[in-house]
Amino acid sequence: MADKRGPKGPSKYKDEMADRLSAYGNNGEGVVEACKMLGISKETFYEWGRVHDKFSDAIKSFKLNSQVWWEKGGRAGTFGKVSGFNANSYSLQMRNRFSEDWRDKQDFDHQSSDGTMTPPKTVVLRGIKPDDASSD
Repeated sequence: MADKRGPKGPSKYKDEMADRLSAYGNNGEGVVEACKMLGISKETFYEWGRVHDKFSDAIKSFKLNSQVWWEKGGRAGTFGKVSGFNANSYSLQMRNRFSEDWRDKQDFDHQSSDGTMTPPKTVVLRGIKPDDASSD
């Protein structure tokens, strides 16, 4: 792929960098470690993910590899196969590294059906019992 010119000159991006990234993460590495391995900044990492389809796919593969490593380690620790396993530290790592899949927060929709926070109006008919309303 030809170099694209940006505000800082020609891009250092080459498709081989996406290939290297795709194979990375198998030891739980994070984004900063991947950037160091590629010799780029975090800003460049995410910019290339937006601009280059192959690099975007590589980021997904890298993050999946990393998450799999962490989940396998956590499962092993949970079942006593990791000496000194710290469940609290593991939980914190997972919530911060993989917040899309691991989080304590729950989202609630508090809006009414018309999109406002106003509850629907209730009409009370006085003098009519619920049983009287259905018999005609």
